[in-house]
Amino acid sequence: MVYGKENAYTSGFPVFGLFSRSKPTETRAEIDVAGLYSAFYEFSGITYAWMQSPAVILASLSVHDGTDNLILEDRRLARTCPILRSYLSCIEGGILTGEEERPEFDEVVPEDVAKAAGDLWVRHHDVERERDLLIQVATDGELLILANGDIIPADAYEPVTAGPDWRPRVTGYKIGQASTVRRTGFHYLGDRPAGHVRAMGWIHPAMPYAAGLQNIRVAAAHGLGALAKIISTVENSHPDRITAGTGSRSGVVQDDQPNNAAGHVDSITRAGVGSVPLLQRGEAVKRIEAGPDAVATAYESVLEREAASALNVPLSELRSDYSSGSFSNLKMAYTDAMAEYRRRRIWWTRNYRRPLWRTITSSAYADGKLPSMSPEIMEAVKRPTWPGPSRESPQPEKEMALLPALVREGILAPADAAAKLEK
Repeated sequence: MVYGKENAYTSGFPVFGLFSRSKPTETRAEIDVAGLYSAFYEFSGITYAWMQSPAVILASLSVHDGTDNLILEDRRLARTCPILRSYLSCIEGGILTGEEERPEFDEVVPEDVAKAAGDLWVRHHDVERERDLLIQVATDGELLILANGDIIPADAYEPVTAGPDWRPRVTGYKIGQASTVRRTGFHYLGDRPAGHVRAMGWIHPAMPYAAGLQNIRVAAAHGLGALAKIISTVENSHPDRITAGTGSRSGVVQDDQPNNAAGHVDSITRAGVGSVPLLQRGEAVKRIEAGPDAVATAYESVLEREAASALNVPLSELRSDYSSGSFSNLKMAYTDAMAEYRRRRIWWTRNYRRPLWRTITSSAYADGKLPSMSPEIMEAVKRPTWPGPSRESPQPEKEMALLPALVREGILAPADAAAKLEK
């Protein structure tokens, strides 16, 4: 803090305090506090103009097939918003194991055929590529995979439709600046509802609430960061503060002249960390209190809950916070999260892994890399399943204590209880 001559009010900064000896009392006006702080304390970077409008995002989501306007916004929020980043991590961990995962086949498939088919999948399974595709679908909603393996993002092509306006049907795509329509030679990967020409990303329903939460927290952090540079203020409770008499210092002024007109007392030029300033009568050092109040915190909690509901994943799962709540509540949240992961995993298996697997087996069988098999076994080989990752419940010790009670009541068979314990 800088203290010093009162005549600086009339010369350099007349709007702050409007202090002069010709006037009996102080008057105040509407001022740019941030600008004055920057001028007095000589720190920069206080301008904050970045913003993502929740209303604009919600309007784009409300328009039929208007999600193609949100690609830039969803990519930004997916990188910066903690709730959305956590969701993408949860989806990745709920669908993928992070390593080569061997497929499982029906019992009609012989053991040697199942082993050969499993080895074939492991050789062709690109784990990192699959993870990138999953995140891209969850973020953008859709993409194209060309026959040569190239990936075309959602903002690099335009769908071509046919049929009535009230229920259009996609017949091909114009890729890049091409004037021709590509109708074959690609695989469409996207969660597109019937009657729509664009798929909605998995994070899109939560984007308005995530944008509001992001704007609030980033703006608050920016403001608090600026206030943190102002370590303390000097509060003057002496009556002379009102009349601005000689010997009393008031407000914040620059000390740019050698003579101190305020009673010729050494001025306080800065109250740094660990400093003990010499105060006059009626003065006290007061630390600035800043931070979100209870109302702001409660509103942020509402936005977090709305985002979690839109993502269909419990908030405790997104925040990895299982410290509060009863075992029943945590168990219900865990069950809901696992059900969402299972639903997404089934969709991913049906729309990505099995089409890829059919392409791999067709080429491998023609090249003699798979054993000879009957048509029935071949059909079973073309429909594999992947168990996916497994995880423990939030409180496994209570889960194990619950199993004997379920067996005693006849709800769970002893063999099933033993299988759960082994997992």
